[in-house]
Amino acid sequence: MGIVNGYVATYAGKEGKATVYYSVAKNKKLAQRLIGWMVKSIGEGNRYFQGLKKEHAGSQVFYSVRGEGGKHFFLCKDDKVIWIIADQQVANPIMEDFLTK
Repeated sequence: MGIVNGYVATYAGKEGKATVYYSVAKNKKLAQRLIGWMVKSIGEGNRYFQGLKKEHAGSQVFYSVRGEGGKHFFLCKDDKVIWIIADQQVANPIMEDFLTK
């Protein structure tokens, strides 16, 4: 798949929980191709995810989708591919915080 490194972090608190999957691809072009593959796979009537949306925060493009017990966000930033799944009640604040830092 072209991933050279990766991390998984799980967060939990009174308000809810989230998991971040952070991968480093061989290069920016490959990271963009991986995101494109995810968009295509989810957009083709995927039975696990619904409501795929392309969104923007400033110049950053990211995608959101619902399914598997939470709200998911995924994006490409340089050679990084990031996927976040969070409980509905904390999903938007987590993504806003992630995008501003």
